[in-house]
Order: sequence, then C-alpha cells, then structure tokens
Amino acid sequence: MNIIGKCVAGSRLYELHGDNSDYDYKGIFLPPLRDCILMRASKSESYKLKDENGEYEGFALQKFLNLARNSEDIVITMLHACGNKVLVDSDIYKYLRDNRKKFYTKEMIGALGYAKSMAFKYGFRADRMAAVEKCLNALKVGEAKGVVKVFQMWADLPQGEHIIYGIDERNNHTDKRYMEVAGKKIQSTVAVSYAVEILQAAYDRFGSRVQIAKSMDGNDVKALSHSFRVGFQLKAIYKDGGFEYPLKESSFIKDVKYGRLDFEKDNLDVKLNDLIKEVEELSLQSTLPKKTDQDLLDQIVLNAYHVSDLSLISA
Repeated sequence: MNIIGKCVAGSRLYELHGDNSDYDYKGIFLPPLRDCILMRASKSESYKLKDENGEYEGFALQKFLNLARNSEDIVITMLHACGNKVLVDSDIYKYLRDNRKKFYTKEMIGALGYAKSMAFKYGFRADRMAAVEKCLNALKVGEAKGVVKVFQMWADLPQGEHIIYGIDERNNHTDKRYMEVAGKKIQSTVAVSYAVEILQAAYDRFGSRVQIAKSMDGNDVKALSHSFRVGFQLKAIYKDGGFEYPLKESSFIKDVKYGRLDFEKDNLDVKLNDLIKEVEELSLQSTLPKKTDQDLLDQIVLNAYHVSDLSLISA
C-alpha cells in the first residue's frame, strides 16, 4: 500500500495515556488507480503490532474523506496530529491537517452523535426520559391505529426539549427526514413498530444513578472519558474555532478515565449532560457550514491521482 499519512492514535495522541497504554496508529493510503477502476481497491486495512502491544488501522483516502464528510471522531483526531505524532507525511496529509477547519461543520454528525449516545447511556436524566416517553406514547398510538411507517404519522409526532427533527443527506431514501429523541435517531422511513422497539429499549434501560454507578466497569469508564473528550473537542471547535492536544481539560478527562472520580459523588452524569447540552446549543448558534464541501473532497482525490501540487485546490 502507498501510505500517504500515518500518525500516533488513541490515548497517546490525546496525551491521556498511562504507563500500560497500548500503542495505536492510524494511517491513510492511496489505492492503485487500476484497482479503483476495476472496483477491487481496498477501503481499509488493519493488523496487530506484536512488538508494541497495539494495532494499526489504515483507510483508503477515499474512505477517509467519506468519514471526514460525516465529521467522524477518528478523522477529526487524525487531522489534529502534529509534531512527533506524525510518523509518515505527504503533501496530501499535510494539506488535510493544514486545512482541517474545512472539515468543521455545524452538525459534526459523527462526533456529536457519539457524544450524545454516551450522554444517553451514562447520563440519562429525567428530562431526556420524559422526551422518550412522550415520543414513545405517540408512536404507540399510531401503531394501535395501524400506521405502518413513521412518515405516515409525521405531523402527529410531538415537539419539545431533546426532540429534534432534521434531514439526513446520507440517507438513500427519497424521504430523508429523521427524528432524534434524546440522542436516538429514527428515520422517517422505518416501521412504527421498529421505532417503538428502539425507544422502548432505551426507556427500559434507564436506571438510577446508583444502579449505573454499580454496574460500570473499566470499559464503561473508558467510554465515559471518551465522551467527555469528544464533547470538549466539539466545544472548542464551536467556541474557539479549534483545538490542539493536549486539551485544556485533559487532567479532568484522565481522572475520569483512570477511575479517580466517583460517578455518583462527582456528578459525572450531570457534567456530561451539561457539556453535551452546551455543545448542542453552540452548534445551533454556529456559523459553520452545514456540511463538508463535497466538491472539495472530490478534488482532493482527483489531485492525489493526477498531480502532487495541491495548490490547485482553492484555499
């Protein structure tokens, strides 16, 4: 593979690592043009690193940019690697890092979606539960009346806090509308019975803070720290125009990650919910574009195969 970019990833990139942290690396490669034409090109590759107790994962440039289009967290982090965290560089990877703000969007679907899902799991407060209950009841009424698809009862769905309606351009259906309830996204084209199943499962999983705290293990604590990291990164993007590693909140994130804070006593669920709510409000106020410029993404790929001078892409 023609690797055009490689960087340290994970906790060692974020500078949240401990003595026993793994060594993880992410990369970008350019598939041979012949393989692309014949539709045989690999989209990704991964393998374990025995010597370093870690792993490497690489993305084809085309897949990397598709992930960038959705503002996935892995892309955002790779675009913020710098200094000795960059192990393999090229004009393309350098251009992407230098112009990372072109990949900031108003919605940041991938990263924001992850943070919301974690807030939903670990900080499901009463107001979010009320939103789920309100939508669940409305859907059950529709189901009892024999309504088959969610879009058929769209006008009857409730409004309120933690209930968001939007358009998902990634959806292949003609009707691209969706409803997001306390972080759970439901496409307009799904069956009402399926939407009920999704929200009912979320409602049933809700537990008291004590129950959540008692059931948390190492993976939960790690996921919780990731959600705080992503939330703080998004806050910095919307409020300050960007960020660098280490984040100014790194000390707090490490305390969460290594169990130095108590979920219940230190109100981690409340803090996470407050952070995500602030990020959501900042995103609504943001003047960033709604989505990444697809023409730019296409031009980057075309230039990668035809020219090395990326100055042809407008700054």
